[in-house]
Amino acid sequence: MKRYVTFGQNHIHNIDGKLLDCNCVAVIQGDRHTIFEIFGPKWCMEYTEEEFDKGNLEMSYFPRGLIEV
Repeated sequence: MKRYVTFGQNHIHNIDGKLLDCNCVAVIQGDRHTIFEIFGPKWCMEYTEEEFDKGNLEMSYFPRGLIEV
């Protein structure tokens, strides 16, 4: 299942050459356990695919868009 993850101002990750920060939304395949495995405790919000598809995330706040992890 896809999860959409946002980050706080001080949450900066470099994973496989991809910069993930507060200006983008990370897209991962997995559950909350997977999110913690990848990012540890440094992330802000998590959205399911259903929540994302319903427009629960205002993408104008994320100028770098979606980044697959």
